[in-house]
Amino acid sequence: MKACPAGWHLPSKVEFEMLFKSIGGKSMAGKVLKSKKGWNSGGNGTDDFGFSALPGGFRISKGDYFCEGSCTYFWGSTEDFEYAYYMFLDYSLYSLLRSDRRTLAYSVRCLKDSQ
Repeated sequence: MKACPAGWHLPSKVEFEMLFKSIGGKSMAGKVLKSKKGWNSGGNGTDDFGFSALPGGFRISKGDYFCEGSCTYFWGSTEDFEYAYYMFLDYSLYSLLRSDRRTLAYSVRCLKDSQ
């Protein structure tokens, strides 16, 4: 998938895991990566690292949006057979998951390539 401009790339599964490790562990992601505003029902985060994850939800192939205001998904670049990895955040949870539903429209966070 060519979602990022030249000189940038989608994070791999390993890069997602490095992110979780650098912020104090996977259990912290749901709190410290989310923006301080915009999440429904008191689900805002602390944005301790400037990641500012917004609750963009996702779009299905028919064009309908779901979960806006309460969750977010970020595609990754790692593929495992018919699956692709993505990061999921909601009110208090994090996950690094894999899906065969590549027709879903998730957000992307591009990383700058190392020189």
